[in-house]
Amino acid sequence: MKLLITGATGFVGRALCLQLFREGHELLVVSRKKSLPVDWGLPSEVLSWDPTKQPCPRSLDDIDGLVHLMGESVAESRWTPKRRKIIVDSRALATQRVVDALRSRSKPLECLISASAIGFYPYDGVADLVEESQTGKHFLAEVCQQWEAPLAAASAKRTLILRCGMVLGADGGAFAKLRPLFAAGLGGRLGSGQQVMSWIHRTDLIMFISQALRESQWSGVYNCVSPFPVSNQEFTRVLSSALAMPAILPVPSLALKLVFGEMSDILLKSQKVRPKRLLEQGFTFRYPRLTEALAEVCSLHEKDGRSKACHRLESQQFVARPLPEVFDFFCDPHNLERITPPLVQFKIESMSTPQIQEGTIIRYRLKLHGIPVRWKTKILSWKPREQFVDNQEKGPYAIWYHTHKFEAVRGGTLMTDQVKYRVPLGCLGELFALPWVRMNVRSIFAYRREVIGKLYP
Repeated sequence: MKLLITGATGFVGRALCLQLFREGHELLVVSRKKSLPVDWGLPSEVLSWDPTKQPCPRSLDDIDGLVHLMGESVAESRWTPKRRKIIVDSRALATQRVVDALRSRSKPLECLISASAIGFYPYDGVADLVEESQTGKHFLAEVCQQWEAPLAAASAKRTLILRCGMVLGADGGAFAKLRPLFAAGLGGRLGSGQQVMSWIHRTDLIMFISQALRESQWSGVYNCVSPFPVSNQEFTRVLSSALAMPAILPVPSLALKLVFGEMSDILLKSQKVRPKRLLEQGFTFRYPRLTEALAEVCSLHEKDGRSKACHRLESQQFVARPLPEVFDFFCDPHNLERITPPLVQFKIESMSTPQIQEGTIIRYRLKLHGIPVRWKTKILSWKPREQFVDNQEKGPYAIWYHTHKFEAVRGGTLMTDQVKYRVPLGCLGELFALPWVRMNVRSIFAYRREVIGKLYP
């Protein structure tokens, strides 16, 4: 299918586009800029359009499906009159413009999927809230009603509205805001901690969208939340355990109300939402329980007999070359010198085997900001033309576990790097070294992406 995606560069949209591309879909990505971010990494057509400012600048007659994820964060700052307008326009006005753009089509769209939120429902910590529950009477409920209203007139054979809870993932969303607080020793329950939180792992949300695009049984409104909501106190306890960081400083309700005003409602009030229709129609959650979900989000890695939370960097790059050619290039460790920034002065000193295989030990030397560093890695897994894993045995990181994946896709090869890393010195490292380390890791992968783009134009 050819799919139009709004909100594609966001926390959910980016991971969704990767999944849809892997499945063979053709992507038309809406961007408010004329180009996508330099680290986008997927072959995509770009539609330069801001639906809050203008109608769609081109016909949408050539698309088969549409996933509409656009919407400004509701938790970015206090809900001033200006901020309220931005929140409403990014949802209600943008959705109306999307629906208007579909009216000129010669035939109905095969499938339209639009995000919404559980803010649609009232705040109620006792009763289960399902798709048939009444609408709330607060700001977010009004936003969601305006958000969903235009979809009733959409020219589509199937329209799905996804009322999403808090979305958990390793590289954004609520977790990205919470982790630094726990690292600083400021983690703790909010208010009484008894308020119920309804959440979903990003993987489950993406898998449902993918399934809904393929299968005609899915239509209408769905609560996209885990079957097992938790109290804020339980969420705090599980996250603290996963991160192995203390959560001893509760935040009083009054303080949150003073700082955030009405926006504090989303932190202090309950919404016990159930995914009734998803379960009735047989959707299977990969991460139904919070413990498993946060274990994945925190990128737990086994070392010295203990599971330790890591940071994670993922990078994708499409290369218009056959998989064997691309894999052979990257399994030659000497090519690492070609794709590593010159300032790092990366050099291989020795290899324990003539060619890379499982068990190969490689020793390097390099410089980080002028400081000489020696690095020893071991190839823990070796699957030719599929993936290999190198693990730091000695070097500057407390943990460095790098998985290189290669997939044959339409037109070439998709390379995916997933790095789990942990800085030394525990909480002190998290507070003071992590920003510097994260910047260095990202700059190395940015340089690598640039060089590969020139080697394989």
